[in-house]
Amino acid sequence: MSGYKTKLAAALSVFYGVVGLFLGLHDSDACMQFVVGGLGMVGIGHKIEKAGKP
Repeated sequence: MSGYKTKLAAALSVFYGVVGLFLGLHDSDACMQFVVGGLGMVGIGHKIEKAGKP
């Protein structure tokens, strides 16, 4: 889960959450779920990268 794919997925999740809120696709609770999910992906990706280093 490291590299550009993880960061791209996280960024898209945050972007979809914020833009979807402004466009009325979902409410603020769903927006925060997407944002927190995206930040969680970044955190997990960082921990996996860190664990893989000798």
